[in-house]
Amino acid sequence: MTVSTSTQAPTSSTRPPGARRSIRRRAGLLLTVVATATATAFGAAGTAQAAPATTQIDPVQGLIAAGVPAQVARQAAVVKPASADGVVPIAHPGRQFSFPGTEVDAVVDPEQGSVTVVQRWLSGPSGLSVGWTNLGNGRSGVTGLSDVVPVPDDIHYGSAYADHAATLATGGGHVALVVWGQIPGWTGLIPLAPEYFGIMTPSAALLRV
Repeated sequence: MTVSTSTQAPTSSTRPPGARRSIRRRAGLLLTVVATATATAFGAAGTAQAAPATTQIDPVQGLIAAGVPAQVARQAAVVKPASADGVVPIAHPGRQFSFPGTEVDAVVDPEQGSVTVVQRWLSGPSGLSVGWTNLGNGRSGVTGLSDVVPVPDDIHYGSAYADHAATLATGGGHVALVVWGQIPGWTGLIPLAPEYFGIMTPSAALLRV
């Protein structure tokens, strides 16, 4: 007599209760992993899309916040960005010898992340102030020109004169600055500018450091 020995996989109805519970636990764990991975992927994409754009500080408002008088700070609203690196004229270029203390330059040093403001050829203490703000990193300040820099003594009695300067730790980026204050008065038959009364017309510059 032949006896059949075929084996049939147990169905869900024939599996022991413990095996059915184990299968359900594994299925639930798989669904949880898939749902978590999907949420993480969408969350990462949402974070990338919501990253804030880099903003620039308004030059006038930045200067006012630094302590520059509002009527002086407004000069930064109309100035064009400097097209040159190195030495950038700020006020009255070419007037170094005709009107001492009138010419003001900015010396840009990208490697050091600084700007040195220089009042040229002055015989006494400087009466100018410099206000500045970095439009990217938010650094700002107001300072006088207290550093004394000797000039060659073989031009226009240079031994009696010196440049006055201040180095501003601006950091890299776009920097707005203004200069204003008192200078030696100009001389002339018809005084048509504040400089004839010893007051510099506020001057501004927008530099790339």
